[in-house]
Amino acid sequence: MLKLKMKPSEYITIGKDIKVAYVGGNSNNITILVDAPMEYRVNRNGQARKGQASPYYKEFDISKDAHDEIAKILKREKYQNHIGDHS
Repeated sequence: MLKLKMKPSEYITIGKDIKVAYVGGNSNNITILVDAPMEYRVNRNGQARKGQASPYYKEFDISKDAHDEIAKILKREKYQNHIGDHS
């Protein structure tokens, strides 16, 4: 577990794909932004503890072949965009 002190507009990165930014808050609530690829599920744990239904819906199941093909396309696009940024 990593404990951080952050100021508004500061962020951390997790690997190459995930960015978590602190936007602000007060002593009882904070606001963060999570920027992650669609293939990662980002769940809010507090909803389950309070017995509330999650506001997120389950994605429809797709075949493993379709999932693998989509992942290849996303990686290829990300790589091409990354290469284009450094040209």
